[in-house]
Amino acid sequence: MWTAEKKRKQSETIKKVWSKPEIREKISRAIKMGMNRPEIKKKVSLSQSINNNKTERKLQHSNFMKKYLSIPEVYEKYSNVLKDIAKEPEERIRRKNLMLNQAAYVNSFIKSVSAPQVKLYGLTKEIYEDTEINYQFENYLLDVAILSIKVDVEYDGSYWHQNQKHDDKRDKKMNSLGWRVIRYKDCIPTIEQLKRDIEGV
Repeated sequence: MWTAEKKRKQSETIKKVWSKPEIREKISRAIKMGMNRPEIKKKVSLSQSINNNKTERKLQHSNFMKKYLSIPEVYEKYSNVLKDIAKEPEERIRRKNLMLNQAAYVNSFIKSVSAPQVKLYGLTKEIYEDTEINYQFENYLLDVAILSIKVDVEYDGSYWHQNQKHDDKRDKKMNSLGWRVIRYKDCIPTIEQLKRDIEGV
């Protein structure tokens, strides 16, 4: 059993070992030699790359959320939803489940907002006042929804939208429910183009 006494003795042993310069030098040399091995360098490089990407994605998501919540009507709707959740005992339980990392629940109700999606929302809002961002309909979360004419405007980043069959299946389902779908892949339209596409869809 790993007792507090054993931990204390191990700590003292490590301190004694590291107090000897010759030992520190030998360990340092061994580490450097190991790090110079090609297979180790490759693993370290890959690990650093993954960590850098994670940090960058977190920063991007944080910036996107700041832009997203800077839109007054979006912030108001977000605040109202949180208030409603706080009032309902069942929703409080669900919120606790979120904190316990129940990924299925999170993915059902939450979608990160990208900068292009916010831009697309802003353009659409200039044309139709009843435009909503991240609008939940049935089992889908619509990027930008025009409620009065039932048009779903989607921004498809090539990284996240590589499964064309999945998108086609979703669009057919939306059509069967009375919605028309417009997709923009890796581009934001001009307001004139957006108007034409909405009228022609």
